[in-house]
Amino acid sequence: MAVVFTRHLVSAWLIWDWDRSIRTGDLSFKLLKPLDPLHQLIGIETLGWKFLVVLVVFPIAAVFLAASSLVRYSTNPFHWATYLLSIVLALLLNISLDSVVGVLSFWTTQSRNLSGLVTGIGTFLGGWVAPLALFPAEFQNVANVLPFRQALALPIEILMGRLTPEAIGFGMFMQVIWIAVLFAAYRMLWHRGLRRYDAVGA
Repeated sequence: MAVVFTRHLVSAWLIWDWDRSIRTGDLSFKLLKPLDPLHQLIGIETLGWKFLVVLVVFPIAAVFLAASSLVRYSTNPFHWATYLLSIVLALLLNISLDSVVGVLSFWTTQSRNLSGLVTGIGTFLGGWVAPLALFPAEFQNVANVLPFRQALALPIEILMGRLTPEAIGFGMFMQVIWIAVLFAAYRMLWHRGLRRYDAVGA
């Protein structure tokens, strides 16, 4: 339940939107508006869906958890506060990662295939297939410094009360680092891709 609910909160799914907008020329109409196209995609495609998840899925999950004697989550206010903060950071990280892959559509028609590759890697390194604690130590060490764990597994591990304050701090530090790196990469690719988009008369 934690994985499903958290995944809906932190996922962005913007790669397909970027690909469609660039490939079909819809980006031209978005560029005429005063808002950056990324802001438009976040507002319509991402935040609207999160509101629906909180409105519909959260009450169902709460009822299930209240009726279950098998599931135990942390009752520590520190864990809940850092869980909520890590959710926001994980969402920003996923938005940045999706945008990096999505704007590659300026140069290739295969960005949707890249989406499948990124998603496939993320399912293992992000803890979607199984908790990272079940994997070998070498695998966990790699996952700890890549963005995929910070984008999903970290908030869940915080919610379950499995991490020390030091581990939480390190995880959130890595979230901020990856957000900065990926967003900078997105902006660089966006500006270069936009010049190429204009050059072909779109």
